Amino acid sequence: MRNDKDNKMKDLTDKGLEVGDIYLDCSYHPVLCTESVGDDVSGISLFDGSTPRQCSIYNCSPIKLMPEQVKFFIERRNDFLEAESLFKKEEKIDVYDKLFEEIEKLSLFKNN
Repeated sequence: MRNDKDNKMKDLTDKGLEVGDIYLDCSYHPVLCTESVGDDVSGISLFDGSTPRQCSIYNCSPIKLMPEQVKFFIERRNDFLEAESLFKKEEKIDVYDKLFEEIEKLSLFKNN
């Protein structure tokens, strides 16, 4: 009998996250997948080139991005990096709220 973790893993791996795909990691960076092994994916951030950007499929639930979604994040790259910087400084960040409203419109988090 399969448990919840097995079911979630099957659902996520059925999405087909493979090397060459672009996914949204748990820090909201669009990432070019360069390695996918078991439960782990890693790659390079399309925001700042940081690597390795690693996520656990089960624990982080990275989201495979479609081209129009990648475009959304790249067009707002500076806004995200500014918000991330302010967040690290624990300053008020209204820009994050505005960005997440737009993200919700793209239905990125639907069925996750």
